[in-house]
Amino acid sequence: MILTRAHAKLTLLLILTHPANPLKSWSGCGEVEKDAYENVLIRYTNNDGKTAILNAVDNDLSQVNVLHNSNVMSVKVNDPVVIDKLRGNPNIDAIEPNYEICVLDIPQNPRVWTPDAITSNARNLAEDTPYGINMVQAPQIWNITGSKDIKICVVDTGYDLGHPDLPTNADGVDGWEPAYNGKWNEDGHGHGTHCAGTIGAIGDNDEGVVGVMKDKSKFKFYIGKALNDKGTGKLSNVLSAVNKCVDEGAKIISMSLGGGSSDQISYDTYKNAYDKDVLIIAAAGNRGNSDHSYPASYPHVMSVAAVDSSENHAYFSQWNDQVEISGPGLGIRSTWIKGKYKSASGTSMAAPHVAGVAALVWSHFPTCTNNQIRNVLIITAKDKGDKGCDGKYGYGIVQAKDAYDLLVEKGCEAGGPKDSQLSDGGIGGCSQDPTDANLPTVAPTEFVCPESQKAFELNLLTDSYGYETSWEIRDERSSVINNKDIEFESNKQYNFFECLNSAGCYTFTIYDSYGDGICCGHGIGRYSIKYNEEQVFTDSTGDFKKSETSQVFGSCGVSQNQSSSPSTIPSVGPSNSPSSKPSSVLSVSKMPSAEPSIAPSTTPTSLPSSKPSANRTASPSSKPSDYNKVYIKKLMDKSKHKKKGKTWFSKVKIVVKHKNRGIMKGIFVAGVFGNLEKLFFCRTNSKGICNIKGPKLKSAQNEINFVVTQLGDGESTYNLDYSDMTHITLNKPPSKK
Repeated sequence: MILTRAHAKLTLLLILTHPANPLKSWSGCGEVEKDAYENVLIRYTNNDGKTAILNAVDNDLSQVNVLHNSNVMSVKVNDPVVIDKLRGNPNIDAIEPNYEICVLDIPQNPRVWTPDAITSNARNLAEDTPYGINMVQAPQIWNITGSKDIKICVVDTGYDLGHPDLPTNADGVDGWEPAYNGKWNEDGHGHGTHCAGTIGAIGDNDEGVVGVMKDKSKFKFYIGKALNDKGTGKLSNVLSAVNKCVDEGAKIISMSLGGGSSDQISYDTYKNAYDKDVLIIAAAGNRGNSDHSYPASYPHVMSVAAVDSSENHAYFSQWNDQVEISGPGLGIRSTWIKGKYKSASGTSMAAPHVAGVAALVWSHFPTCTNNQIRNVLIITAKDKGDKGCDGKYGYGIVQAKDAYDLLVEKGCEAGGPKDSQLSDGGIGGCSQDPTDANLPTVAPTEFVCPESQKAFELNLLTDSYGYETSWEIRDERSSVINNKDIEFESNKQYNFFECLNSAGCYTFTIYDSYGDGICCGHGIGRYSIKYNEEQVFTDSTGDFKKSETSQVFGSCGVSQNQSSSPSTIPSVGPSNSPSSKPSSVLSVSKMPSAEPSIAPSTTPTSLPSSKPSANRTASPSSKPSDYNKVYIKKLMDKSKHKKKGKTWFSKVKIVVKHKNRGIMKGIFVAGVFGNLEKLFFCRTNSKGICNIKGPKLKSAQNEINFVVTQLGDGESTYNLDYSDMTHITLNKPPSKK
């Protein structure tokens, strides 16, 4: 949710500058608090980068671990200076938190579940076909001959090898585990064994349950034990397991886990797997809200929501624009550890239904690509909820027989043409539009300028906060002749073409309203510019602060690259006419709306998304129905100006109230001190109060404004507009005597 923008960005700053401040991240099974420097992921581009990492830990190999088949290391570093130094190393291109990842199941709730689904203890069953197997039409193609053997990888807590209802080593089961997680063929938790049973519990053996792929001779399991017996593990282990699954020839990877947020290293891992013709399927999450869970919300992963036995959306299943398909997930009976069986609920249980169907269908059409199978599954899904694709069900409930029949009728092309690069077809969610799959690719129209003008071209990849980015072109008189102050989407590629007067002399400036450039911490943005088909600025890393200005170009000739902040920059958020100096008056950049306020250029504007998005759903631009009654009751300066050394500290008290319900507890409040140098984020207590410790004020410093910009309850968010911002002015500290 957009409300966390200030919190999220400050959190990352804390990671990079303050080791005493822990990083909190949602893991899917609770709030996990850990030292931000305890473990990070660092990607190097060559041996010099690898050497730099090892030198940073004094060649102590116990502090590093290389992810399987990658140029990424998980590293334990306790010194923030070391991190900053590595970030500035040109041989290192990404540093990300090594998030805690957890299983995504739901604790049993007898008030919600049917008696048949409640099992306080695991129990033995006679062979049974769980309701979900019939719901996804698996039995309707069990007896169709002609399928080929297919390998399915389950990345989870392990596998109860020797369970009487699961395939064994003799059936080709194999696996991998990282150090300290236990053996892949052991499962002290049960979650991985449960997911594996939904996919491939053996049928016709008069034992327990049957899976979607009931014939063990038609598939092979590969197990990646990325999570330990407590159901948790590091992101580094998950990514290593994914790489290992790909290396071992898996065509399907099933992941009923989640945690952390989007990051570049994970994004690239899943994209690379997709390009190797692997279909990745993951649980959408169990928080019962519209948050994006990862890895499910990456574009090269199918995000699976859960339904109950009546095909209704499960109360816990997350909904958002990346949910692509649904599967049974409430009260699912499957295999359990120690040869037992158990019912469980969660999108964790829905994902293996889809993975099983994908494997079952693909085994009959092995020449199809992962993207073609993916599209066929969503084309033939049983539509539920709103007509067509929606955020709760995606395209609907996966249907094995209908998918099989479509492929028999139309072949692999039913899912679209074979992309030369498979990842080009991976978009995810409702944007994974199968109706576009068979449209011919239209060659781009050549951009031609009149004889008196020359073409300017900008290739821009935004970071995870695209709406902070803007750019402009100025002539030799510093007049703004072209300005693209629009709300860009996050992690998206843009191409802009403009015609400029051939006699002009120009500079190009790119802005970031937050002041941290477009790379490194939140995605890896970059840009390049051409003038008259000649490169002016090649592949800028996007590593700047508030702005970066190119060398001059045009009829004035070419000088050295300045790569520095221009003398004329906007105060905080760029406007159509930036002021000649930073404004001393508080200015707050607007949060993104659902659509850009200004349409992009009429020339080609954007290409399909190629990077992950940190916040895919923008906060509503207007107040929710009940939010026009929530307001700031009191906003007062409580500064006592206690002297600490030579610095004065300010304090602000906020009280939030509802016009009908009175004091509001648990309300998130976001805002800024001063000219966006200090952002804050807090949540009201039982008395509706937030106490904010403000910025440090030197004794001679002028008064500083304080502004509340957002209110929210965790689901709905209200952005305060310029016209209704609530603000006070802090008392000036006493003069130094």
